[in-house]
Amino acid sequence: MNTQPIDDFLDNWKNWCIENIPLLYKEMRDNIKQQYARMDDGEITYREYARIKTGIEQRYGSTIKDWGPISKPSNPYYDRFLDYLDKEAEAKKTKLIARCHDKIGGVDSIDWLEIGRTGELEGIINGPEGRLHLHAVLAGGYNIQCLHVRFLTNKIR
Repeated sequence: MNTQPIDDFLDNWKNWCIENIPLLYKEMRDNIKQQYARMDDGEITYREYARIKTGIEQRYGSTIKDWGPISKPSNPYYDRFLDYLDKEAEAKKTKLIARCHDKIGGVDSIDWLEIGRTGELEGIINGPEGRLHLHAVLAGGYNIQCLHVRFLTNKIR
């Protein structure tokens, strides 16, 4: 099985994270500080500030919020950030290979691949037994306990 395209993609993803998470974290903190200043000036209440702050953090996502503070090389916990990226990349690769192996017998090549809004790999993969479209959706609704991510794999005819 040819996993080199997946490895290359995930290496690029890790490099992107190393470069951009500190910048995105700073941007998120600046947005929150602006809202705090608005609260200080009496433009909004604390309740409104808390709601806006939560929305900002959700918009940037848990990876930025949780790992942003230690994502600079000068941070003594920077190694933990790099370990997280390695483990996350390995988990994404393992999940992708397992899904492809079940449906199309493995991975030969990749037409396109990206990290979707849900943090899952999405794209079109070619294998010995056909092509596979991978995508993730947010699922929930009637009688569902909580909103969750559902990963869909559809064989392309």
